[in-house]
Amino acid sequence: LLFALGAGYFDFRFLTIPHQISRSALIAGVVLSGGFPVVQGGDDCLSGTLFALIAAALYGGALTLYRKLGKLFCRREVIGGGDVQMVAASAALLGWKGAFFVLLFAAAAGCAAGIALAAFRRRQLKKVRLPLGVFLAAGIFVWCFAGAFIVKIPFFYCLR
Repeated sequence: LLFALGAGYFDFRFLTIPHQISRSALIAGVVLSGGFPVVQGGDDCLSGTLFALIAAALYGGALTLYRKLGKLFCRREVIGGGDVQMVAASAALLGWKGAFFVLLFAAAAGCAAGIALAAFRRRQLKKVRLPLGVFLAAGIFVWCFAGAFIVKIPFFYCLR
């Protein structure tokens, strides 16, 4: 949670997430998944660590591909490298289900905030820049404190 708080603060204040925070969170997630393999769906230390590495690689790889394609087609950065690393770290810390929720929450909250900000400032939506790390951090906090209740909502049955 401290990693998420730090990343959210830096992204809000400076529109960047320092690599020291995101990489430390990723390492902590892999190490802690060995100690708490149940989060990843594993039975022992080795399976928890392995599942954390796989989840981080899948989420990090998918978002890196999205980042590259976004830059190619939109000719601007659609997601920052620190955001990609934070999603990978959340996959290592919270498991694939938690990372899926965090990404979904951040996207929905970011879209809502972007539309509201564009309407309030009377700007074009494509000219609004928002720090995704703030919404990722909020999603991590929501999942940590309410994840057990969220999976009971019919829309999120796939996360059971």
